[in-house]
Amino acid sequence: CDALKQAGEQIQRPEAPSDPFTRAEGYRYLSRLARAGLEWYLEFNDPAFPVLYVPSHETIKIGADNPDNLYQKAVLDGRHEYRIRGRRGTVYYLSFLTSKGSYAENSRQTETGFLDGEQLQLEPDGSFEIIVSARKHAGNWLPMEPETIALLVRQTFMDRKAETPAELTIERLDRGATPEPLTAEQLETGLRTAASFVNNTARLFADWSQSYLPRPNELPPADQKLCHAVGGDQNIFYYHGY
Repeated sequence: CDALKQAGEQIQRPEAPSDPFTRAEGYRYLSRLARAGLEWYLEFNDPAFPVLYVPSHETIKIGADNPDNLYQKAVLDGRHEYRIRGRRGTVYYLSFLTSKGSYAENSRQTETGFLDGEQLQLEPDGSFEIIVSARKHAGNWLPMEPETIALLVRQTFMDRKAETPAELTIERLDRGATPEPLTAEQLETGLRTAASFVNNTARLFADWSQSYLPRPNELPPADQKLCHAVGGDQNIFYYHGY
């Protein structure tokens, strides 16, 4: 709780709007980051039994997330191998990205592997399998490194009402039969890491916003290396403005 208090400093920065509405939305943003952090580092944080969950959506906003995207995330361990099973659907764009580092750790999510949906080898019924591993595999392969800790899937809609999203599941190939029980140490680590995630994420995007202030009402190209260093998609060219 004491660590979470520090995040409020980002809402009270001198360049941030101070009207009651914007302040209220700012604090709600922090509450959403807290929910996101608890899901990532406590609820879905077992790389032996990964779950593809939705980390950002209508009521959890992280920063620069695209409302035309369906995001899915899973916690991984790059020392093991995983299998994604799915059906392609008709969604306009699909990509898979593995990464190391995190906003909680160092405000980075460095790419360790990337697979474009256009590269997928599909069965006649649209189904597919992807092996996720540090060791190269034939067929659909999504690379990792031993330090990989996460998978991020982007599904981008051109017309959400008319398109069908890909259906996806993931499993670790060498996992045990059942998950290990939660320990007090894991709980403490998860809570502390979630608080660090809230602080670092709020600071990261507040710093970004501050950097746009000198050029109001413009949409210049962003720093592409920076965007990709925090988990951006290599097929996306980013613009940011104030």
